[in-house]
Amino acid sequence: MRSTTVRLWRWRRNPLRRRSDVVEAWVTAVALLLVLIFAPFAGFVAGHALDSSAAHQRTEVHRVTAVLQQNAPVLAGTASQAGSSHVQVPVRWKAYDGAVHTGTTLVPQGLKAGTPVVVWADHAARLVPPPPSAAQGLALAVTGGIGAAAGVCLLVMMACSLIRTELDHLRMGEWDREWADKGPRWSHGRT
Repeated sequence: MRSTTVRLWRWRRNPLRRRSDVVEAWVTAVALLLVLIFAPFAGFVAGHALDSSAAHQRTEVHRVTAVLQQNAPVLAGTASQAGSSHVQVPVRWKAYDGAVHTGTTLVPQGLKAGTPVVVWADHAARLVPPPPSAAQGLALAVTGGIGAAAGVCLLVMMACSLIRTELDHLRMGEWDREWADKGPRWSHGRT
């Protein structure tokens, strides 16, 4: 047996078409339009905002050469563990205005006092984590943009699904009322 699909049946005049079918067709069309317009727009806006934020972070901090104030200890049993080869050590550095500042930063284990290390400081001469590189900023922007676009798609799909579920409940109610009206006449006389 071969089945044929009638496309766009909800838009055509048909005696079996219900108002809920037309509403569902419009909801689907609007959902598709929202996804096609707002998902790319949200992705672009989010990506641009994240890229601008990363670029701003790069302008707000600067590299400074600091000097270790004490030997960096070597912790027993951690030299071979990934991510544990750094320890907090006090450092001292001179800011652009000539003022001397101190703070603590992560350095590799075993460095000797007086060893110069590169740290990042903000305009208030506070030590901060390094800013994201241009490549990291781009990766963050792309990931955030894709996430924002996917979020818009998910929200639209959820809203469309909720509306369609409610329309299905309405259709079932209509079916029950019609069956209660017409069913007894059809089954009259049958045993």
